[in-house]
Amino acid sequence: MVAEAYQAGWNAFDVVVTIPDGTIQWRPMLLSLGDTYATDHNVRFAELVFEDISEAQSVASDMTASIDALNTAITGPGGAIASATSDLKAEIEDPAGTSIGADLAQNYYTSAAADAAIASAGTSLKAEIEDPNGSSVGAEVSVLQTAVSDIEGHAASMVSFRALAGNAVSLLDLVASSDPEQSFSVVRISADDILIDGTVSMSKL
Repeated sequence: MVAEAYQAGWNAFDVVVTIPDGTIQWRPMLLSLGDTYATDHNVRFAELVFEDISEAQSVASDMTASIDALNTAITGPGGAIASATSDLKAEIEDPAGTSIGADLAQNYYTSAAADAAIASAGTSLKAEIEDPNGSSVGAEVSVLQTAVSDIEGHAASMVSFRALAGNAVSLLDLVASSDPEQSFSVVRISADDILIDGTVSMSKL
């Protein structure tokens, strides 16, 4: 309780009150303590202001959750660039040092100039368990998409998929490119074992 000079004959008090759950009604009261009671001891409320200062704690002290967003736009005589990044992270921290976390990140990037345009989008999903001794076990899935074109007839696009778990990696890359002189496409598959179901035609061999 804090009292300060408010106006002549009045004092202002800031009182923090914890109201139990289930309370239907409550009544504020003032108690005047003096040597003797006199008729001029007149205690009144000039003004009551109620404020809820109990900010809910949705996450315990050993758990954190955050979401961050970054948006950037730049314009100039030669072109325009826009990017947006979103990160969603949930983490459980053990006082002993062990942590379990998961991350989801998305990134979008576009650039337009007088003679070229670039667009890309990336998504990454990651889950990790950290060992207090330093070793960790993690799994990650990422997707990257990019497209480029210019006024001279050059165009290229790429889609890349990657799955990562510990030291094991699986890759799938799709690339297509075209220009006034030639066009080509490439598919790259990388894994310890590659399994294909169904009929396979290999006219390029």
